[in-house]
Amino acid sequence: MTERDNAANVARIETSGNKTTYNLKTPRAMWGKDYVIMVQAINGFHKISLLSEPAIFSINDPLKDNLKVQLPSPIIELSALDANSQKVSLSWSDVPDAYDYKLYWDRGESSRKSSLFYPIVTTTHGHHYFTLDAKNTENILGSKSLMKNGGTFYFKVSYLSKKQSAESEISSSFKVIIPPKK
Repeated sequence: MTERDNAANVARIETSGNKTTYNLKTPRAMWGKDYVIMVQAINGFHKISLLSEPAIFSINDPLKDNLKVQLPSPIIELSALDANSQKVSLSWSDVPDAYDYKLYWDRGESSRKSSLFYPIVTTTHGHHYFTLDAKNTENILGSKSLMKNGGTFYFKVSYLSKKQSAESEISSSFKVIIPPKK
């Protein structure tokens, strides 16, 4: 076996017995690449056959494959249950196929022409709500002063599908205005 674009590195894999199948463990370095494989048989008298015709196979990159599957986002109801200088509680419509959700945010600075959404929560532990408060905003939202001084935030959410093992498209944005702390 050799990498299709790098024939200098040949891997020889010997199997025992008369099995005609082999399960190859593929480390991450092999993901997303094409390989050429040839098979050669050795009989009980140690006589070696000719090499088979080369076959080309691809090893999928599960990380990129998950990104390729873009499920439409049925999340259309994103709302703020509470938004003040101490906390922002968000809720969104539950998706039956979701095993988890990801939450994204953007500060909504007026000097930028487009929003830059950053993932702030990679898991909501399967819940379709999340609360950002003074305890977790320092690392998530950047600073306590932002919550204290108020500002405009935009949030989006996506879900991770049980059936497809993929992330959905990110929902439409939802604007939350936090008044300055009095």
